[in-house]
Amino acid sequence: MSLGVQQDAPPGSIRLAPGRRERGRATPRSAAVGGRPTTLGRLPALALTSALGLLAVTGANLLGPGDPSLALIAWWCGVMLIWLPVTVRLWGREAGPAERAALVVLLGASLYLVHLVVYPGELRDPDEFSHLRTWADISADGRLFTPNPLLLVSPSYPGLETVTVGTGLATDLPVTVVGPIVVLLARVMLMLGLFLTAWETFRSARIAGLAAAIYTTNASFVFFQSAWSYESVALPLAVIAIWAVHGWWSGRDRRLYVALASCSIAAVAVTHHLTSLVLTAMLLIWAVVAVARPTSRSPRPIVRAALWAMVVAVAWMLTSGRSALEYLGEIVGDAVAALAGLTVGGSGARVLFGAPEGFRVPGPEVALTWIGQALLVLVLFVACIHVLRRHRRDPLVVVFLIAAAIYPATLVMRLTGAGAETSQRASEFLFLGMAPIIADGLVHLHRRLAVGRPLVVPVLACILAGGVILGTAWYLRFRGPYRVAAEQLAVETQGVSAAWWTHENLGPHQRIVTDRTNQKLQAGLGLQDTVTAYNSGVGPAYALWGPSLTAADVDTLRRGRVEYVLADARITEELPVFPYYFEAAEPEGGQHRTPWPLAGLVKLDGADGTHRVFDSGDIVIHDVRELVDALP
Repeated sequence: MSLGVQQDAPPGSIRLAPGRRERGRATPRSAAVGGRPTTLGRLPALALTSALGLLAVTGANLLGPGDPSLALIAWWCGVMLIWLPVTVRLWGREAGPAERAALVVLLGASLYLVHLVVYPGELRDPDEFSHLRTWADISADGRLFTPNPLLLVSPSYPGLETVTVGTGLATDLPVTVVGPIVVLLARVMLMLGLFLTAWETFRSARIAGLAAAIYTTNASFVFFQSAWSYESVALPLAVIAIWAVHGWWSGRDRRLYVALASCSIAAVAVTHHLTSLVLTAMLLIWAVVAVARPTSRSPRPIVRAALWAMVVAVAWMLTSGRSALEYLGEIVGDAVAALAGLTVGGSGARVLFGAPEGFRVPGPEVALTWIGQALLVLVLFVACIHVLRRHRRDPLVVVFLIAAAIYPATLVMRLTGAGAETSQRASEFLFLGMAPIIADGLVHLHRRLAVGRPLVVPVLACILAGGVILGTAWYLRFRGPYRVAAEQLAVETQGVSAAWWTHENLGPHQRIVTDRTNQKLQAGLGLQDTVTAYNSGVGPAYALWGPSLTAADVDTLRRGRVEYVLADARITEELPVFPYYFEAAEPEGGQHRTPWPLAGLVKLDGADGTHRVFDSGDIVIHDVRELVDALP
């Protein structure tokens, strides 16, 4: 008898395969294992198509500043060249488990590089500057929990930054190189974790590979989950934790799975607040279902893992992460309030696909979004019916079904401004359950109704397109010209130079007031303590609105203990792409009809007690310490 691993059996399950070993002859590397070849099949060819897709995406970035329309076409061609061939292969029956696992990693890594090639060697995403500040504070003296003016909760969850600091010390590489490496490794861990979890649950490598491909269609995957941010690392750890708990529950290699589950859960708890809460909720629901619907396996491992997750999450929040409760409560509270206002008619719905002049969403993308989400909900409904019939006794599948049931409700939240962000953030968590359910449903339909690639793959491609469009505005997918308050597009040489200048000439931790783009640059690169209503309770933007410097303006600066004011004249030339010039607490916040008044910025020139210390043309920095100190 010879040992063989069944093609669709999950790792760890071994069956005896009949056969005979010829005396004196070694089994070739490409010999069949369980009746399937162990070679990587078409992986080299698909790696080439992915490389060509990345080349097209790179070309889109070169075209972006001069010809956005052509750049958008090139970008979509590149993404589809990456995604379609791999998904077609994963949908088919021919590939073995090893090839499917490798293709899953290839797909996840390639889509990460779609994000990375936009600004290689740079950190530009809004959240990246917040974590850059926490990283810099830890690197400076090795101390944790130093206050961060950009994101108050960031220092309380330093898992991402400590890993990056340690990797940087070990490799002697800059954070702009180490950060992407950390996220890329996390992306590989995420894709393998998804593959293994689906394989363990549905006992099919084909379903597992397809589930991982479907997960990449969620609205956050290509860009938001690719940023150097704490969620990009915490979510893969959560997926590994779920897989490890499933292995623990299955009774295989108990010590290994117990250690892996315990460490992963603890790592999530100190890395990201929301992911920790979602993981805890998933494990608790899984435990309740396992106890209520007993199977041949004991529910004790799941119960113990859920209790451990609850203990470490609550303990960390009560000791080091208290600010997370207020932070998450405010976000969820605003979303619920906005949805309630929409329901009772107290507030109007958000304008879908609204954008400033020059950034209107192309008509085909609007249509693709509606089609993609409609197809997703339809396929999800059909798949849920199938899964309920065949797998309703599996406790983890019940957790997946609950996630699938929640998703349509999150789409309704996009009708409100506050709820849109919550809906966006929910997608990467809910797809953890939705993706394997859809994959199992599609494979079942194929077997029962002979639904093949000509129908399934285009449907999934529409779902991918709809998710990408829903998650990231078209003008943020590649390089483009400078625009005011346009996130990555607003980060340019003058602002970066001003940030480095303040760091070198003023020293770090000066209290400075400036617009939202320069806030990120000054705090993240210049290590200055930017003053905002968010972190100080004072709305300094109001002091830069009126045409003349009043006692009230000076009092506002005094209460904020402001030392410097950075005025960027470009905010007076056009409306903001995103709704705020400074922050929500500003005159006409979110409702601007005309640009910021120039008089509000230049009124500090020549005022008693102010001195101009920096001037790059558009950006001027005023020293206002004498002005503020002179006030009784």
